[in-house]
Amino acid sequence: GDWDSAKRFFDQDPDALTAHFTYIKETALHVAIKSGRSIEFVEKLVDLVPPEALALRTIYGETALYCAAKHGNTEVAVILVEKHPTSYIGNHENWLPLHTAASNGYKDTLLYILSVTKEDDPVSKPFADASGVITFNSLKRNATLLGLQELRDDDLREMLREGDFDDDGALNQM
Repeated sequence: GDWDSAKRFFDQDPDALTAHFTYIKETALHVAIKSGRSIEFVEKLVDLVPPEALALRTIYGETALYCAAKHGNTEVAVILVEKHPTSYIGNHENWLPLHTAASNGYKDTLLYILSVTKEDDPVSKPFADASGVITFNSLKRNATLLGLQELRDDDLREMLREGDFDDDGALNQM
């Protein structure tokens, strides 16, 4: 992407930073992430948008972080979370970014999102109730892609319960 042209455009129309550009209500940030724009381009765009803009959703309820998780873009996920932690905002089916990363088999992205997800979030309860079931099933369904094929269901449940996702945790050793 041509950052200089994009910057001039956003300087002339700052509202364009948070405007919905596509028929599914994607913002410029969604489009840049989805199209695989350079990390530098996305990083500069993130610097321009207000933090609350990272929580803007498409008609499917997908935030920019959800989009990064859906495409396995760990570098972008880090940039987004550093500006505004939106890991608890799910889509309209209550899928969180961690669910889509697991479901699509993006281990590095999944591990990063798990490392910044707090199990005691009062809204999403990422490892409990329906969300916990989605997490568990996504991990089991993609066990081979994620390097978890040797884990028994009980081991996986225990890891989810204990939040064992840091650099030396069991999931990261797979």
